[in-house]
Amino acid sequence: MTARFQHRVALITGGSSGIGRATALAFAREGATVVIAARSPKAGAEVLREITASVNTPVRFIPTDVTSAADCQALVSSLMDSFGRLDVLVNNASYLGVVGGRGVAAYSAAKGAVVNLTRAMALGHAGDGIRVNCVAPGSVETPMLRQEWEEMGGEALVRHLFEEKHPMGRISQPEEIARVILFLASPDASFINGACIPVDAGITAG
Repeated sequence: MTARFQHRVALITGGSSGIGRATALAFAREGATVVIAARSPKAGAEVLREITASVNTPVRFIPTDVTSAADCQALVSSLMDSFGRLDVLVNNASYLGVVGGRGVAAYSAAKGAVVNLTRAMALGHAGDGIRVNCVAPGSVETPMLRQEWEEMGGEALVRHLFEEKHPMGRISQPEEIARVILFLASPDASFINGACIPVDAGITAG
């Protein structure tokens, strides 16, 4: 496989679990210097060991709470002090913002705002050579989703409900989302800007 991100620095927030973890591994395997930001030092250290055991690329974990402006500023300052550049930022939030959800109006509004924030930032920074895109996954088999299943009565009882709402009859794996993120960050997507890419087996096509 071509190391498309060799000599590039990629920052992955929420990089210790689920989609973030899969994305950090994917960038590392393609030669990137990877900086993982997440709240849990234990989970971050585990991903750090996983990457360093499989690939020979610089990787660093920086404990960060992305809800704290001070933490975010310290994260970027530390990254720039160590590597002097930032080429890719994967701002890895939780659920998709293309459809609403019953009973979570404020949350749905906030997630929908991310889509238009993406478009506004894409327009605002196009002249700087910076592209901004977002990915809107369907259900992804992550620790977050498995926790939700437990709260709803257990995987055996509810998993099929999540699978059936996807036209392809299954939920995705984190690696499938990570591959789309890699594509959008790569030169192969050089003319894609301000896009929201659904990766949902066709849920939003109906």
